[in-house]
Amino acid sequence: QSLLVSKASEPSDTVAIDTIIRTDPPAGTSVGDRQVITVYVSAGANTVKVPSLAGLSETEAAGVLATMKLTLGTITQGNSATVAAGKVIETLPALNTEVAEGSAVNLIVSNGKVMVPDVRNLDISEARNAMSAPSVGLPVSITTKGECAGAQGTIVVDQSVAPGLAKQGSAVILYVGCQQ
Repeated sequence: QSLLVSKASEPSDTVAIDTIIRTDPPAGTSVGDRQVITVYVSAGANTVKVPSLAGLSETEAAGVLATMKLTLGTITQGNSATVAAGKVIETLPALNTEVAEGSAVNLIVSNGKVMVPDVRNLDISEARNAMSAPSVGLPVSITTKGECAGAQGTIVVDQSVAPGLAKQGSAVILYVGCQQ
Protein backbone atom coordinates (compact mmCIF):
# COMPACT_ATOMS: atom_id res chain seq x y z
CA GLN A 1 0.00 0.00 0.00
CA SER A 2 1.37 3.40 -0.86
CA LEU A 3 0.30 6.69 0.62
CA LEU A 4 0.78 10.11 -0.84
CA VAL A 5 1.88 12.69 1.70
CA SER A 6 1.19 16.36 1.25
CA LYS A 7 2.74 18.91 3.61
CA ALA A 8 0.94 22.09 4.64
CA SER A 9 2.04 24.67 7.16
CA GLU A 10 -0.21 26.63 9.48
CA PRO A 11 0.49 29.14 12.24
CA SER A 12 0.39 27.99 15.85
CA ASP A 13 0.96 29.86 19.10
CA THR A 14 1.37 26.58 21.02
CA VAL A 15 3.18 24.13 18.71
CA ALA A 16 6.89 24.77 18.08
CA ILE A 17 7.92 25.71 14.55
CA ASP A 18 8.48 22.73 12.15
CA THR A 19 6.64 20.35 14.51
CA ILE A 20 3.67 18.33 13.22
CA ILE A 21 0.38 19.71 14.52
CA ARG A 22 -2.01 17.15 13.01
CA THR A 23 -2.75 14.96 9.99
CA ASP A 24 -5.78 14.77 7.74
CA PRO A 25 -7.20 12.18 7.94
CA PRO A 26 -6.32 11.96 11.68
CA ALA A 27 -3.81 9.39 12.95
CA GLY A 28 -5.37 5.94 13.47
CA THR A 29 -7.82 6.29 10.57
CA SER A 30 -7.89 3.38 8.08
CA VAL A 31 -7.07 4.64 4.60
CA GLY A 32 -7.17 3.12 1.12
CA ASP A 33 -4.28 2.76 -1.30
CA ARG A 34 -2.85 5.98 -2.77
CA GLN A 35 -4.86 8.15 -0.44
CA VAL A 36 -3.39 11.61 0.17
CA ILE A 37 -2.45 12.26 3.77
CA THR A 38 -1.96 15.92 4.57
CA VAL A 39 0.55 16.62 7.32
CA TYR A 40 0.09 20.05 8.95
CA VAL A 41 3.36 21.47 10.26
CA SER A 42 3.62 24.47 12.58
CA ALA A 43 4.84 27.69 10.99
CA GLY A 44 5.22 29.09 14.51
CA ALA A 45 3.14 31.92 15.86
CA ASN A 46 1.79 34.52 13.47
CA THR A 47 4.02 37.54 13.66
CA VAL A 48 3.13 41.18 13.31
CA LYS A 49 5.24 44.32 13.19
CA VAL A 50 5.03 46.70 16.14
CA PRO A 51 2.98 49.64 14.80
CA SER A 52 3.83 53.31 15.23
CA LEU A 53 2.11 54.52 18.39
CA ALA A 54 4.14 57.73 18.86
CA GLY A 55 1.94 60.69 19.74
CA LEU A 56 -1.12 58.58 20.63
CA SER A 57 -2.78 58.55 24.05
CA GLU A 58 -2.58 55.35 26.13
CA THR A 59 -6.19 54.53 25.20
CA GLU A 60 -5.60 55.10 21.47
CA ALA A 61 -2.39 53.02 21.62
CA ALA A 62 -4.21 50.16 23.39
CA GLY A 63 -6.87 50.21 20.64
CA VAL A 64 -4.27 50.02 17.84
CA LEU A 65 -2.46 47.18 19.65
CA ALA A 66 -5.74 45.24 20.00
CA THR A 67 -6.45 45.52 16.26
CA MET A 68 -2.91 44.24 15.56
CA LYS A 69 -3.53 41.26 17.94
CA LEU A 70 -0.96 42.63 20.41
CA THR A 71 -1.45 43.41 24.10
CA LEU A 72 -0.66 46.50 26.13
CA GLY A 73 2.29 45.90 28.43
CA THR A 74 3.74 48.23 31.05
CA ILE A 75 3.43 51.99 30.86
CA THR A 76 6.45 54.02 31.98
CA GLN A 77 6.65 57.78 32.29
CA GLY A 78 9.46 59.47 30.40
CA ASN A 79 10.79 62.97 29.78
CA SER A 80 10.27 64.55 26.36
CA ALA A 81 11.02 67.96 24.94
CA THR A 82 8.51 67.53 22.11
CA VAL A 83 5.84 64.90 22.91
CA ALA A 84 2.87 66.27 24.86
CA ALA A 85 2.14 64.92 28.34
CA GLY A 86 0.10 61.69 28.25
CA LYS A 87 1.17 60.80 24.70
CA VAL A 88 3.38 57.89 23.65
CA ILE A 89 7.07 58.72 23.10
CA GLU A 90 8.18 55.23 22.04
CA THR A 91 7.46 51.52 22.31
CA LEU A 92 9.48 48.55 23.56
CA PRO A 93 10.01 46.53 21.39
CA ALA A 94 10.69 49.34 18.91
CA LEU A 95 8.64 50.31 15.87
CA ASN A 96 8.57 47.67 13.07
CA THR A 97 10.05 44.90 15.28
CA GLU A 98 8.57 41.49 14.31
CA VAL A 99 6.80 39.98 17.32
CA ALA A 100 4.43 37.05 17.81
CA GLU A 101 0.72 37.81 17.93
CA GLY A 102 -0.38 38.29 21.52
CA SER A 103 2.97 39.80 22.54
CA ALA A 104 2.96 42.66 25.03
CA VAL A 105 4.17 46.04 23.84
CA ASN A 106 5.40 48.41 26.55
CA LEU A 107 4.85 52.14 26.23
CA ILE A 108 6.96 55.07 27.32
CA VAL A 109 4.54 57.95 27.82
CA SER A 110 5.53 61.60 28.12
CA ASN A 111 5.26 63.23 31.54
CA GLY A 112 5.49 66.63 29.81
CA LYS A 113 8.79 67.36 31.51
CA VAL A 114 12.45 67.72 30.58
CA MET A 115 15.60 67.42 32.66
CA VAL A 116 17.09 70.91 32.92
CA PRO A 117 20.90 70.81 32.99
CA ASP A 118 22.97 72.87 35.42
CA VAL A 119 24.71 75.38 33.14
CA ARG A 120 26.09 77.67 35.85
CA ASN A 121 29.81 78.41 35.36
CA LEU A 122 29.60 77.45 31.67
CA ASP A 123 30.36 79.73 28.76
CA ILE A 124 27.18 81.23 27.19
CA SER A 125 27.52 79.21 23.97
CA GLU A 126 27.98 75.91 25.87
CA ALA A 127 25.03 76.77 28.13
CA ARG A 128 22.82 77.67 25.15
CA ASN A 129 23.77 74.38 23.40
CA ALA A 130 22.92 72.37 26.55
CA MET A 131 19.50 74.04 26.86
CA SER A 132 18.67 73.62 23.16
CA ALA A 133 19.76 69.95 22.96
CA PRO A 134 17.00 67.71 21.47
CA SER A 135 16.25 66.10 24.86
CA VAL A 136 15.85 69.50 26.57
CA GLY A 137 14.65 71.94 23.89
CA LEU A 138 14.12 74.97 26.13
CA PRO A 139 14.06 78.53 24.73
CA VAL A 140 16.86 80.64 26.21
CA SER A 141 17.38 84.35 26.76
CA ILE A 142 20.48 85.91 28.27
CA THR A 143 20.67 88.96 30.50
CA THR A 144 22.49 90.39 33.49
CA LYS A 145 20.98 90.65 36.98
CA GLY A 146 21.87 94.31 37.22
CA GLU A 147 23.03 97.16 34.99
CA CYS A 148 26.48 96.71 33.49
CA ALA A 149 28.73 99.76 33.15
CA GLY A 150 30.78 97.84 30.58
CA ALA A 151 30.09 94.75 28.47
CA GLN A 152 28.23 91.64 29.62
CA GLY A 153 30.33 88.73 30.77
CA THR A 154 30.32 85.39 28.94
CA ILE A 155 30.03 83.00 31.91
CA VAL A 156 26.61 81.98 33.26
CA VAL A 157 26.29 82.87 36.95
CA ASP A 158 22.67 81.79 37.46
CA GLN A 159 19.65 80.32 35.64
CA SER A 160 15.94 81.16 36.08
CA VAL A 161 14.84 77.49 35.97
CA ALA A 162 16.68 75.34 38.50
CA PRO A 163 18.46 72.17 37.36
CA GLY A 164 16.12 69.16 37.53
CA LEU A 165 12.68 68.39 36.08
CA ALA A 166 10.79 71.30 34.54
CA LYS A 167 7.74 71.64 32.29
CA GLN A 168 8.65 71.15 28.62
CA GLY A 169 9.01 74.41 26.70
CA SER A 170 9.74 76.47 29.84
CA ALA A 171 11.56 79.69 28.93
CA VAL A 172 14.92 79.89 30.65
CA ILE A 173 16.79 83.09 31.44
CA LEU A 174 20.54 82.69 31.80
CA TYR A 175 22.17 85.41 33.87
CA VAL A 176 25.70 86.53 33.15
CA GLY A 177 27.85 88.90 35.14
CA CYS A 178 29.40 92.14 33.97
CA GLN A 179 32.93 92.32 32.64
CA GLN A 180 35.16 94.26 35.01
